[in-house]
Amino acid sequence: MKRITLALIIIIFTVLLYSTPTVVEYRAKQLSEVSGIDVLSNCDSLFFAINDSGNPNEIIVLDYEGNIKQYVAFPRHLKNKDWEDMTATSLPNNRGILFIGDIGNNKFFKNSYQVYLAFITLPETKYNYVRLDSIKTVNFTMGKNRYDAETLFYDAKDDNLYIVTKWGNYSKIFELSGVMNIGEEVVSAKLVGTSPMSIVTAGDLSDDGKHLLIKTYIDIFYWKRKPGESIGSMCSRTPDSILPYESEPQGESIMWSSDQKYYYTISEHNNRKTTYLYKYDF
Repeated sequence: MKRITLALIIIIFTVLLYSTPTVVEYRAKQLSEVSGIDVLSNCDSLFFAINDSGNPNEIIVLDYEGNIKQYVAFPRHLKNKDWEDMTATSLPNNRGILFIGDIGNNKFFKNSYQVYLAFITLPETKYNYVRLDSIKTVNFTMGKNRYDAETLFYDAKDDNLYIVTKWGNYSKIFELSGVMNIGEEVVSAKLVGTSPMSIVTAGDLSDDGKHLLIKTYIDIFYWKRKPGESIGSMCSRTPDSILPYESEPQGESIMWSSDQKYYYTISEHNNRKTTYLYKYDF
């Protein structure tokens, strides 16, 4: 009996140890409605955030110690109608792309959507700020139907961008293939899969394209991509596991660390003064 009791205590302690995240506090009302976060592998001391609709059309640059380092403003005509998620990919020569998805559609009145590709140069010894070099706008539809979406992630290997719808018994996965080469025309995203999840609020694909996180308000689901497996096929099968997650007030953001050893979440906050970044061991 004593051996069994000791074994149970060890198991419980281990679960608590690996389920408890590290928490960093940001006392800034400018982060009250964070809807997307991501990091670039060539600048892992900083990460980037956007706010939901009704907030400035800007990218917020943060460190991991609770500080806002910079606000990167968009041109006025590129409004934050309903920015719902952000994903990122690194480029050579200390550069990167932030993909900002204006993909929200709470009242289902929109039938077209935008993704802004923000090309940035990262801090160097010559200057200590992120520089916005250019912005490309991709206009698209998701078939003939109208959807509300809050999830965006990018597969750098194939240059494909993925959008996951929020509502319904099954979330739909849409693909914008060759997104870097899309011109000014309105294109139609291709339906590539369905997943038995509802109220999907965020997602992130690792830089190597092998590890996917998708979160709802309740759970974080994880898939490990099989060799030769498409994103649509992966998302359409049962997740490999459900990861630890501390309940947040309207949690709508998730990202991998650049080395995939950790994952982070951040959320909107009720009092609009304090926001928390949660860091989990993977």
